[in-house]
Amino acid sequence: MTNGRVELEPGILLLVPSSSNPGETHEIRLSKHGTIYCDCEGFRWRGMCSHVAQLVVSNPSMKSIVRYSLMERARMAEAALAELDD
Repeated sequence: MTNGRVELEPGILLLVPSSSNPGETHEIRLSKHGTIYCDCEGFRWRGMCSHVAQLVVSNPSMKSIVRYSLMERARMAEAALAELDD
């Protein structure tokens, strides 16, 4: 931890068993840009999922990283919408 922040290397943070497809797992990853994502359908559609929420519940120090990820996705969506207005 540096200055109260968790320092993590990009890559797989957690493998979570799928509740809808027994025997499968979902990967929660940290990108080189510092954003978290999951390979499940729910995350692809909503930008958040129960797997990422489970990560935060089991490790509260991840909350700031997940918050940053959500804010970054919102910023990117706003930029994409602004381009449509041009």
